[in-house]
Amino acid sequence: MSKNFMIPEEVGLVQGLAPQTNAGALTGDYISLKMAHKVLVIFHMAQGAADQAILSLSMATAVLPTGAAAVTATFPIYYNLDCSTDTFTRATDAANYTLSVGLTNKIVVFVVDPSILGAYDCLAGVVGASSASNIVAVTYQILPRYAGDGLPSFIID
Repeated sequence: MSKNFMIPEEVGLVQGLAPQTNAGALTGDYISLKMAHKVLVIFHMAQGAADQAILSLSMATAVLPTGAAAVTATFPIYYNLDCSTDTFTRATDAANYTLSVGLTNKIVVFVVDPSILGAYDCLAGVVGASSASNIVAVTYQILPRYAGDGLPSFIID
């Protein structure tokens, strides 16, 4: 018998950054981690130009964002730099990741334990500028701290 895995009931899924061109630096929507046990920040890149983007995180004390600052703590990072396969590789833990120049579809996943943020409890994915030929999106997958009847909202404080 398989274990049920229900996205809207057991795992929060939030669009952080709608698909768009990456001509300028982009910061996704902030999410509240007050009720989160762990967060996957999933970056998607359809790279049409060899300009490299640097992926990172920003933290704040409210989703407005209040007191925004770059995350400097390190965390696990997994990447698939050619989505014609489904193979992910673990990178060295770091506070950011620089994409390769390959013209492929890519996925990079940051695994964030909210405790690394200290007094901050909100988080956003950040994509450094690369090219208008590159399309980027960010999705947050949130494992809630407590099980229950439905998930809390992660987009409000």
